Amino acid sequence: MGAETIRKIRGKEYLYYIYYDDKKRKEVCCGLVSDMSSRKKLKNAKILDLQNQKKHITLQLKDLNRM
Repeated sequence: MGAETIRKIRGKEYLYYIYYDDKKRKEVCCGLVSDMSSRKKLKNAKILDLQNQKKHITLQLKDLNRM
């Protein structure tokens, strides 16, 4: 599971979601912390990340059960 962080850029605070996908670091900028739609973007990024993790885990379990 990824992590959320706040970065200050040019005096404004931005909300980011950071996770790893196939051993590569991915960062999703969700927008300004003060913007309510940023929380929705963060939630959607988390959901997408978790769905991808679930898919990978399901495939790995199927492979292991075949052995």
